[in-house]
Amino acid sequence: MKIKFKRLDYQEKCLNQILGVFKGIDLREPENDIQRIANPVFEIEALKDVLLENIEDLRSDQKITQGSVGIEESLNCDILMETGTGKTFCFLECVYALHKNYHLSKFIVLVPSNAIKLGVLKSVEITREFFKSEYSNTHLESYEDAERFILASNHKCCVLVMTFSAFNKEKNTINQSCLENTNLFNGAKSYMQALASIRPIVIMDEPHRFLGDKTKKYLEQLNALITLRFGATFKDDYHNLIYALDSKKAFDNGLVKSISVASVGESDEYFLELKEANKKQNEATINYTNLENKTQSVKVKTHDNLGALTHISALEDYIVENITKTEIRFLNGVNLLLDQKEPFFYFVEGEQEVMLKEAIKSHFEREEGLFKKGIKALCMVFINGVNSYLSENEQPAKLALLFEKLYQQKLEEVLKKDDLDENYRAYLERTREDIKRVHGGYFAKSKKESDEAQVIALILKEKEKLLSFDSDLRFIFSQWALQEGWDNPNVMTICKLAPSHSNITKLQQIGRGLRLAVNDKGERITKEHADFDFVNELVVIVPQVEGDFVGAIQQEISEHSLIKQAFSGGELEKSGMVKKGYYGPLFEKLESLGFGERTGDENFKLTLNQNEFLKKRRN
Repeated sequence: MKIKFKRLDYQEKCLNQILGVFKGIDLREPENDIQRIANPVFEIEALKDVLLENIEDLRSDQKITQGSVGIEESLNCDILMETGTGKTFCFLECVYALHKNYHLSKFIVLVPSNAIKLGVLKSVEITREFFKSEYSNTHLESYEDAERFILASNHKCCVLVMTFSAFNKEKNTINQSCLENTNLFNGAKSYMQALASIRPIVIMDEPHRFLGDKTKKYLEQLNALITLRFGATFKDDYHNLIYALDSKKAFDNGLVKSISVASVGESDEYFLELKEANKKQNEATINYTNLENKTQSVKVKTHDNLGALTHISALEDYIVENITKTEIRFLNGVNLLLDQKEPFFYFVEGEQEVMLKEAIKSHFEREEGLFKKGIKALCMVFINGVNSYLSENEQPAKLALLFEKLYQQKLEEVLKKDDLDENYRAYLERTREDIKRVHGGYFAKSKKESDEAQVIALILKEKEKLLSFDSDLRFIFSQWALQEGWDNPNVMTICKLAPSHSNITKLQQIGRGLRLAVNDKGERITKEHADFDFVNELVVIVPQVEGDFVGAIQQEISEHSLIKQAFSGGELEKSGMVKKGYYGPLFEKLESLGFGERTGDENFKLTLNQNEFLKKRRN
């Protein structure tokens, strides 16, 4: 099957905002570009006032006030888009549109991981037919090799997709002085210098993952004509924010799935704490609470597995990546600062079984109804470590065998139903004698051989096939390697058998399942469909220790919203919206009109969503 793409209103607004930055800007062919391999350029210093006026106008049109505005040595613009709303589609259309309108041809997309890189390359492939029809048969060439990208004619439309780890170290091939025939590369001695000479448009996917000083240094060396930062999570302040589709807008307008949370089982919370870090000796001391809840201490070096050293299976994915004077970084994305405590939880005996049972039950409760509407339901299971699912020789390990047992039990129960849809029954019967076909895993350290390699290809590279009923795979097991970048619109259940870390937001954790579902005709089920509410619900299974998962999500949505949901009288006075001491009558009026409620003498909380607020205000 092929996914049918359709440009949505908010995506078109995003595109127009980006094109608006270039309003009134004349681009010219660069000097000394004999081979015609570079982008047309403009002089930032000479046009700074025009560019700043464009940015201010764009922000004003969108009623954006957050963040700073300015242009220093280079031009950067931020685009905020909630996970699941089609961020990759938007920045790929931006490539086509800038090529059509301004003859820009060389684009670099920077991503944080290989999984995300594969996802972007797949998106280029599956959107190509749609964009060809929209942009006069323009063919977007995708590259992973810097040399071929650099030498491509600027009459083509080309995108180089790279991870930041491919360019942010001196030893990277891209930074080596290895070019012998410098005439081919505008006199450059390294690929980095050659890339800089063609003045690429740089698109950063999830910019909050590019915060290291070394990465920033090498980013500057790319000499981008403009850098567009597309993200759902900005860690630092916004800079030249020209488009904002935040969490609240996305949920209120039905652009992503609704969320239901089930907390099950029992689990206890424990802590890690970095007590000492010695960069020279490449050693750190970590305090941790053991399973008897007693504080213990362990010394670690780079590549050490904290789970192996402490004999705690919940810490198996804590593999030391780097040690500095003030911090230790693990491969699973966790960073510990000196004297900072990081929680982790450990399942009591049998709890994983309880959670897996709940996930399988949730899947079956909706699968038949979705099947009859032509929608294949998928379930994502996040786990601690590879070894619990796959053994060293790539055979099913304890967790995989437990899943197969529980799935078989539930399957037999479902097949006994007299009123089961006959086509659905046949779908289930197909794997009755071979349960291993319904589940598979993607892990950063998988040995990519034979059947396992095919499963990884299906998960990461063959999104349409995974959406098809021709594929039996519907339960996907993974670590946090799929934290961003990979997603599938038909993930209907997420089961969290892995701890969540303080530097990974709840929305990021469930982001793999937020995208609106797609049926077997490739059509996305948007809010215009009668089945929208039934289809687009994401069920999240969490351990009891994360029982306030819903509250945490609501708080994140409120905190990340560009429209404040709660404010104080002092804030209103400081902003100049009311005179000193006059906020009380304003709060009373807002409350009487039903806009929200007072929370204490000096605070007010909005209880309407944005659409209800605007409707009530008009009335």
